[in-house]
Amino acid sequence: MTTFEYLAPEFEEIGKDTAKADIYAFGVVLLQLITGRRTTQDTRGLSFMRWGRPLVEEKKYPELIDPMLIESHNLHQFYWMVHVVDKCIKWEPRRRPSIDKVSINKS
Repeated sequence: MTTFEYLAPEFEEIGKDTAKADIYAFGVVLLQLITGRRTTQDTRGLSFMRWGRPLVEEKKYPELIDPMLIESHNLHQFYWMVHVVDKCIKWEPRRRPSIDKVSINKS
């Protein structure tokens, strides 16, 4: 069973996985960890990414971060994670980082 939320926007057009499509999927997984939501969870009538993408792009961190996690984790780490998500879920594959850049950005 395919979970469409993990598929990069260009997948429908090219029909195959690429390194940049994997980066997109990584961004979706990271967004799930931050929000505490599943991709299949209905969010105000929107799909997970239609709900989450605008919040990431508009930097609405308080609405993104799972309230149960805020108290027990460093907010700076969450902001860094949202920054990485923002880069990974770009519509255009060329604007997504390579996995090396994602791991380097952590330091």
